[in-house]
Amino acid sequence: LPAGEIIRENMDYPFKEIDYRWNVTNRLAEKFYSMHGVEKIESGFEISKSTSSRQLMITKMCIKYELGRCKRFQSSLERWDEPLYLTNGRDRFRLEFACSECMMRIFSVE
Repeated sequence: LPAGEIIRENMDYPFKEIDYRWNVTNRLAEKFYSMHGVEKIESGFEISKSTSSRQLMITKMCIKYELGRCKRFQSSLERWDEPLYLTNGRDRFRLEFACSECMMRIFSVE
């Protein structure tokens, strides 16, 4: 193929429905998914009108571990009441811990 040539594929996307986590935030992204067979497309979190709590991230980085409060790998006797929250100005995020999997989940707060 010559450099810069675009190949048009008519393959269907493997999912018929996508939610806010696919981050569809403009009409071109919506058009792309529609062209490839997606029937239900939810807007990305940043432009969503929904105020419900949504999972924003799953991470192996854990606040409890970093602060010496991990009940699995550290022997700290002091525990914190949960849920814990991260704040940044007016934004607030609820944290959930899946300690058996060493994962922390971050959620939006209504």
